Amino acid sequence: MHPVGKVKLPDSKYIVEKFLLRKKFIPDPQGTNLMFAFFAQHFTHQFFKTHNRMGLGFTKALGHGVDAGHIYGDNLDRQLNLRLLKDGKMKYQLVNGDMYPPTVAEALVNMSYPPNVPLKNQLAIGQEVYGLLPGLIMYATIWLREHNRVCDILKAEHPTWSDEQLFQTTRLIIIGETIKIVIEDYVQHLSGYYLQLKFAPELLFDVQFQYRNRIAVEFNQLYHWHPLMPDSFIIDKDEYSYKDFLFNTSMITSYGVETLAEAFSKQIAGRLVNGDMYPPTVAEALVNMSYPPNVPLKNQLAIGQEVYGLLPGLIMYATIWLREHNRVCDILKAEHPTWSDEQLFQTTRLIIIGETIKIVIEDYVQHLSGYYLQLKFAPELLFDVQFQYRNRIAVEFNQLYHWHPLMPDSFIIDKDEYSYKDFLFNTSMITSYGVETLAEAFSKQIAGRIGGGHNINPHVLKVAAGVIEESRKLRLQPFNEYRKRFHLKPYKTFLEFVGGDEELAKELEELYGDIDALEFYPGLMLESPRPGAIFGESMVEMGAPFSLKGLLGNPICSPEYWKPSTFGGKTGFDIVNTASLKNLVCLNTKRCPYVNFHVPIVNSEDDGSIKKPSTEL
Repeated sequence: MHPVGKVKLPDSKYIVEKFLLRKKFIPDPQGTNLMFAFFAQHFTHQFFKTHNRMGLGFTKALGHGVDAGHIYGDNLDRQLNLRLLKDGKMKYQLVNGDMYPPTVAEALVNMSYPPNVPLKNQLAIGQEVYGLLPGLIMYATIWLREHNRVCDILKAEHPTWSDEQLFQTTRLIIIGETIKIVIEDYVQHLSGYYLQLKFAPELLFDVQFQYRNRIAVEFNQLYHWHPLMPDSFIIDKDEYSYKDFLFNTSMITSYGVETLAEAFSKQIAGRLVNGDMYPPTVAEALVNMSYPPNVPLKNQLAIGQEVYGLLPGLIMYATIWLREHNRVCDILKAEHPTWSDEQLFQTTRLIIIGETIKIVIEDYVQHLSGYYLQLKFAPELLFDVQFQYRNRIAVEFNQLYHWHPLMPDSFIIDKDEYSYKDFLFNTSMITSYGVETLAEAFSKQIAGRIGGGHNINPHVLKVAAGVIEESRKLRLQPFNEYRKRFHLKPYKTFLEFVGGDEELAKELEELYGDIDALEFYPGLMLESPRPGAIFGESMVEMGAPFSLKGLLGNPICSPEYWKPSTFGGKTGFDIVNTASLKNLVCLNTKRCPYVNFHVPIVNSEDDGSIKKPSTEL
């Protein structure tokens, strides 16, 4: 730590309760919705996996970039248990004719569900904690569908391909889609830029560039955006508290992906069940998932990331990606009827990775940036420059990404309101509502503003205190030192830092003594937000280099791999290049719901068509 200010740092619990605890929900002026908030969680927790048992500075993540491990699992055993091992596809269940992640009985993977979640509701997802939130389950469902959709395309184009070739190629496509969506949707929104961002890896082909990434702890801390979460969740006119929302895995099948995606887009921010595809249960896919004991085995869904049973939002995305994987497998199998299961699976996996990157850039980062500039995923833009195609996750990036203010105080799904208690590990929510209903609900419920303080729900406040403690044990530099490192002018006074709030400036000065002693994470969270933006200047300027370098540094973006043959031919390459958040959801649902990272724009604040959470602290 920098030798200025007071000798003893203020108590971390006092800091978060004094400056970060939500008193009244502060909506994001940039219009960010829950669809964005859950995308951020679903996307980043493939590489943000702090190993709490090992201690600070350790991560369980085996990769430091976009490898789609949260969709497929982070090791071979988990991946194989989640795979159908036929036509490159992922396991699923059909509910009302729609595809969802399988239960943990159908895909034997370890998931983190509490004991009260019935086994039949424990969905199996690539990331073990994604059963926590319906929003995560929704994205898991969407990516599941997308993977299987790409498999169908590749199989049709390469009928001789094996399951392995179909799977691996689809996986590459999914990674590519992810990067494109992150840059052109996610980062584009987040940046606030009028400039349109593009995913174009070829732009770096003629320059020196390191295609490798490393996640920094600062990036991890920067990403703790918990203020995004509202105080309750609105799904199709139903309001859910946190209690009813957390681990509500049945929400995805009850409402459907369309309704959830539309709800999450409008709220400011497997197996077949009833004919729809969902992730298998842990009994069907034998993978370890982190479900609490109260989650019934039939509700424990098997997902690539073992904790994704935590939130219906994560389960929703797991279901969507499951459907997408299997959809791509069908396409690949029709195109390559002789391909083996392995070829179908691996090619689809590559396609899914590509889709992921594209969506992250063009939808997720686009929204987050606030840029009017349109971001584009165009790897070829880097082909003539030196660029390292490898990523490394920094601890700072991990911390930066603690965006818990995004979360509301309750969750509204199709007119029902769920508390955190009812929402966490509610895996039945995905099949009860369906992907459509969840996606729509999450898209319509506004998320919280991340920066400026006083916007973290009490249920997740301890996470923020933990980030501060972690940064102290790892001896991270003060906030102003990071501003210098990123060529930003250091703040001279606390008053300048908080944008003229004299009371807040005085309280911070009493705690720290000197502006140069202000810590990294409190600095990111308390910095005065830019006008009409979700957070302050530092979050964008520090987070953007980590994000875009990590996305474009994926090996599939390198000149050696960024070509049709990597993705099973022109069809797979086209899937990556046309990926978007809307396409991802709508190609894997029966109806195309309202799905966006921005809540619908209405003419009046008194418009009664969108239900608002009833709970405010």
